[in-house]
Amino acid sequence: MTTRAYTTRPTWQMAAAALSAAMLFGIAASLGSPLLVLFLAASVMAVFLAASPLALLWLVVIGGLILAGVAELYLPSIRQARWGVVIVSMGLGIIALMTWALQRKTAAAPRPAPWPPVAVWAAVFVAVALFSGLFNLGVTLDTVVGFKGYFQVWSILLGFALLPLRPVSAERFMAFLVWLGLLQLPFVMHQQFILVPQRSGAADAAKGMVAQDILVGTFTGSMDGGGAGPAMAVLLLVALMIAIGYWRAGMMSGLRLAGAAAVFLAPLAIGEHKIVLVLLPLGLLAVFEDKVRRSPLRAMGLLALSACLLVPMFIVFTMLPRSGDAPALTPAEYWREMWSYNVGDRGYGNAILNRTTVYPFWANYQESPAGSLANTLIGYGPGASKDAQGGIAEHSLARERFPGYGIGLTGMSGLLWDVGVLGALAALGFFVSAYRMARRLVAAAPPGTLRWVHLKGAEAGVAMMGVSLLHNNMFLFEIGFQTLLMLLVGYLIYVRRCYVIP
Repeated sequence: MTTRAYTTRPTWQMAAAALSAAMLFGIAASLGSPLLVLFLAASVMAVFLAASPLALLWLVVIGGLILAGVAELYLPSIRQARWGVVIVSMGLGIIALMTWALQRKTAAAPRPAPWPPVAVWAAVFVAVALFSGLFNLGVTLDTVVGFKGYFQVWSILLGFALLPLRPVSAERFMAFLVWLGLLQLPFVMHQQFILVPQRSGAADAAKGMVAQDILVGTFTGSMDGGGAGPAMAVLLLVALMIAIGYWRAGMMSGLRLAGAAAVFLAPLAIGEHKIVLVLLPLGLLAVFEDKVRRSPLRAMGLLALSACLLVPMFIVFTMLPRSGDAPALTPAEYWREMWSYNVGDRGYGNAILNRTTVYPFWANYQESPAGSLANTLIGYGPGASKDAQGGIAEHSLARERFPGYGIGLTGMSGLLWDVGVLGALAALGFFVSAYRMARRLVAAAPPGTLRWVHLKGAEAGVAMMGVSLLHNNMFLFEIGFQTLLMLLVGYLIYVRRCYVIP
């Protein structure tokens, strides 16, 4: 009798759960909202994957680096699909915290290691952003959406920090970045030959649209606006640095490295990603730092290698077709134009400001009667600097008070407007502490091992993404950029758990 009762009750519960789920999906389908169906599917998937936290972590990573971007560009009717990734990410964070809490209650649980400095800076940044949103906007949809934009996949950090992952599982996440880098080329080729011609007309040029901005690979993009090409560029460079590490460790032949490098660099040249001119030498320096330190003359060879890669790429930039009837430029003219809208007095695209004038503009506004000490310290709330249209939240400081200025053109300027000086300093502390942790871990890892290679790649990636704060604002809202960053920092935190390094 007892056995019969035991076997009947779970069956009844499962049937009730299945019936409830079917009713919810039926209601969602009757409303004609594929996005609502997607959200429900993500919630159900997160519940079922709770028994496999590693699968849940993989789902968030793949969702942030591939699914969200591909859905937004190729299926614009469900462009808010990234909310499904966010829901699964929230489930990952809850499971990670529950796992950690249960482990602490067991008698055999090891003594928890002290928080790394990067975790402290992350917590401070989250606290400042939350306080800024509540102080400026209260409990509103704009606050929720702005906060979501900042921290939509930060639970990846909790997954690497708290879940009982095996070392081989952590290494697979880093190796995955190399395969993902190889995947970008076919997407970019399709976008170059199919999508770019659709955006190369004079009307698009008049609206400030650059045809090549749609070359985003698996990252987010819009046919009516810009794209996350800078995020793809960083991914490709991280993949290249890991591949070079494999070659240094004897895990990849020189011929295969040359082929992989061609596949990684081709989308960067076709997409006219000028930030590569800065990030590539920086990444190479991080990968070969140990050799340069032992023999400073090798720095000259490293500079020569960078020049051999960058000069042809720069020439390709000048040969790419331009939007509308704009004439082709010589390399000298191209350089002067690039200089003028980055550090000169010319606005970037159709914006009034550029990557350097955004900072004095912010400072002058804070000193004006419209500014205040509170807003200087904590900003105007997450999302205040975002001027893109089409989102769920349509109210922001950039759209309502500074339309057309581009106040959030760079990550650092966006941080100053959104979370103020305190938030910007916390974000800088997060990047600096992550980079310092990477250097200590590289020094502790046995040279030439798989872990040493991946740590070198993470070190280069964190450095390049930190410098990207001065170039683009992907850190503030782009789910692919954030997923890549959280994966790199999360991997560093996991390795630190293995080595117990302060």
